[in-house]
This record gives sequence, C-alpha cells and structure tokens, in this order.
Amino acid sequence: MSRIVHLGPGAFFKAHLAAYTQEAGGWEITGLALRSPKARDEFQGTYTLLERSEAGTERREIDVLREVIHVPSAPAAAMAALTDRETKVVSLTVTEKAYAPGAMTHLLWEALAARRDAAVPPFTCLSCDNLPSNGRVLRQLLIDEAGEAGDWVAKAVSFPSTMVDRITPSRTEATVAEGGPNAEECEAFRQWVIEDDFPDGRPDWPAQFVTDVTPYEEMKIRMLNGAHSMLAYAGQVAGLETVRDVMNDEALASRVAVHMGAAVATLDPLPGTDFNAYARDLLARFRNPHLAHQTAQIAMDGSQKMPQRIFAPAVTALERGQDLAPFAYATAAWITYLQRTPEVADPRAAELRPATLEHILDLPDLLPSVLQSSASWRAAVTRELEQF
Repeated sequence: MSRIVHLGPGAFFKAHLAAYTQEAGGWEITGLALRSPKARDEFQGTYTLLERSEAGTERREIDVLREVIHVPSAPAAAMAALTDRETKVVSLTVTEKAYAPGAMTHLLWEALAARRDAAVPPFTCLSCDNLPSNGRVLRQLLIDEAGEAGDWVAKAVSFPSTMVDRITPSRTEATVAEGGPNAEECEAFRQWVIEDDFPDGRPDWPAQFVTDVTPYEEMKIRMLNGAHSMLAYAGQVAGLETVRDVMNDEALASRVAVHMGAAVATLDPLPGTDFNAYARDLLARFRNPHLAHQTAQIAMDGSQKMPQRIFAPAVTALERGQDLAPFAYATAAWITYLQRTPEVADPRAAELRPATLEHILDLPDLLPSVLQSSASWRAAVTRELEQF
C-alpha cells in the first residue's frame, strides 16, 4: 500500500491530514516523532476525532495512522520508512520554528540521498504548517542542506506549498473523558488548498488543488491567524482563557472584527472568494461555544508567528496609506503580554527581554526594516500601548 511518512504526528495532523487521508482511502501513514517520544508512547492505532460545531459534536474513528516511530530512539526504523519505495509523500507539521537547518532538514536530506543512490524516485515533500510559501521555504532549506547536491534537489524533488485550516485545541481532560485517552478534538470546519505537484502520486484527498496557493495562504494567515494572535495576546492580558471567552467580551470581539477588516484591505482580490463572507465565517467559528481553544496555546512562539501574521500586513498597510492601528494594537498586545508573563513559551524568549517597545522593535530578524525605520509605525504602537 502507498504510504505517507509524516513528521510531527500531533493533534493538528490527526485532525487534518490524517482525516483527509482516511477519506481518500488506499494510503497509510507512518508518523515520525523528531523529539519527544510522547506521540509514540500514546499510539494505540485507531483514535477518536471529536469534531465540534455550534450544533454539537460528531465522533469519527481514524485508523489510517499505522505506527509512530521516535526518531532518536529508532533512527534505522525511521530511515527505513523514509526510503521505502512505497513512501511517496513525506508531510510535515513541525511548526514555524522548525524551519531552520537542523535535525529535520538533515533527516530529509539523508533519506533523499539514500533514495537517489538506490535509484528510488524521491518522495514529495509536503509542508502543512502555517508558514507563507511553506513549500518554497522547505525547498530552499533542503537545497542548502544538500550542499553540492543542491542542484539535484532543485530539479528532482517536488515541494508543493499548501494552506491548511482547522482549529484544533490541545487535548484536555474533557477530550479524554468523551473520546478516550488518544482522542483529539477540533472544529467541524476544515480547508486544505494544495499546489498539485506530486510526480509519484498522491491520495485522492477531498481538497482544493491549485497552481499557486500564495493568495489563499495570505488570506488565511492575515485574517484567521493574525486575528488569532491578536485576540490571544489581548485575551491573555485580560485574563481570558479561551477564544470563545474573548468573543464573549463585546469590546474585544469588536477589535477582532476590526482587525479582520484591516487584514482584508491589505489583500489583493482573489477570484471566486468573498473576503467579507470569509470574515463572517471566521467570527462564527471563533464564537463556537463547544470549542475551548486556549489563548495560551495560540500565544506560544510569538516571535515566529508575528512577522507573517501581523508585521507583513502592517507593511502593506503602510505602503498603501491604510490604517495602521489594528496591527499596532496587535503588536502592543504582544508586547504587553511579554511584559506581564513571567515565563514565555518562545524560542527567542531570552532575547525578548526586556520587553520594552524600543527593544522589541529594534531586535534583529523580527520586524521588517520598513517598520523599524517608520516613525508613524512606532507612534501607532506607542498609542496602542496606552490602551493597556
């Protein structure tokens, strides 16, 4: 049977790619845990997926994940899965901070090199993370990792970009009580837009296949993810634990709607897509009373998320002469969160101290230079900080 090997077999993978693959049929998945053995230790074969909507919860049993290998404990088994001729797609949900030279890129290149040497066609590398141009970012990382063989990677290996969307909270005691020890919960809504470039085949996923995913990525990252980050930091500062709690706060819910409107203004038209209807749908999804999506979960790794979710649209707004206030407010909420949170979950946590406006805005490799040098941007953030 054809196989997908997936790096990072956590909750989002189980709610999204695995669910799509189960529906497609004819394929199985092997999971690779790159760091913690938790996913391997929890693996029990079939798991329950609780899909929650405003109307209630639907249970689905997912059995497409056949095994989970902890790479540090069983490197040979992991390499065997990656180099098997039946492995035609290697997918990833490793979060934004993993897209850097390291264990992930080394493992992928080692497997690709072994397949090349054995005259086995390369697998397709499929990123499913919230990263703009995720396929192209991964492609460049693998070209760099391959060194002198970079030209071969560029010519022989496919890296389709994707846009993924399904709100998936962390597992709670309530999740386990309802669905069992290996259950996951998510919203009923889901979306997957994929660049259709799979030379060695793919499942017949019920997804949307396009030639260029970029405009869909920008829509989702700026509208959904951007609003998520803003409300998460504002919610954390206000002591609100979940997204639905924030949406029940009239003032903050209004700011979420304003933020989405500002994000829409930075987007170019996308044929067949009504941005305002998409915004209304997002607001309804955020209000879902049956989904307890923790603001603390969304607030993690802000230094990796803010550049594409908030700063990129802020640059567009600045260039177009549009209102900077919504993006400045999101930035001020983040800075305030950093100031008031003793232990921040962020790979750059130490660098983010002291969390003063000047320090944050001047950190290298964080804000675009156009924002760092903009007096109007600094003034806008300063004004919004006064709201806290």
